[in-house]
Amino acid sequence: MILPFSQKYKDGTPNYFPEKIINSLNLPRNEKAKVFQLLCDHHRPNQDEFLAGSCNPLWKHEPKVHTFREDKNERWKPGRKIHFVVNCRTTSMYTFIEATCKSTQKIEIILSGLISRLPEIIVDGRTLDKAETWRLLKNDGFGGDHSLDHFNSWFTKPFSGKIVHWTDLRY
Repeated sequence: MILPFSQKYKDGTPNYFPEKIINSLNLPRNEKAKVFQLLCDHHRPNQDEFLAGSCNPLWKHEPKVHTFREDKNERWKPGRKIHFVVNCRTTSMYTFIEATCKSTQKIEIILSGLISRLPEIIVDGRTLDKAETWRLLKNDGFGGDHSLDHFNSWFTKPFSGKIVHWTDLRY
C-alpha cells in the first residue's frame, strides 16, 4: 500500500520524515546510505536547501518507527507491503523504500487545551503517561526543539485511527 509522507512541517521547515524512516529500518549502514543518496538525488535540493540541511547526513536523524493513519476501511494489516513515497499523486511521486507492516494499534489523540499542550494519547484503550507520550511523539518523527509545536500544528483536531508499525515497537 502507498504510504505518502510530507517532507515539511506545517510551518515549512523540513521534517526529514523520509530520512527518519530509512534510519528506522534494519538495513546495513551502507545500504541505508545508498537509499539516502537516491532520495537526495531524486530531490535535487538547490544550494539554499542543501545548506539548510535538506540532505543532512542520514545518521543524524532519529528513527521514525511508525505513523498514524485513519483506517475506516481496515486496510492496514500485518503483512501488507508498504511503499513509502514522497510527492504522492504528482508527476514527481517517488517511492524511496519499501517495507512490511508488522502490526497496527488503535490510537486516539485528544487535544488537551491545557497549558502544557501535551495531548492525551490512548493506544489500544490505554492512556499513555507523560513519558510514554513524549516517546510516542519522538518515535513518530516529532523530536527536537520544537517537537510539541510541530505535533500540535499537525494534529489540530482530535484524531482516531491506527498506528502503522514497520518495526517491532509497541505501546
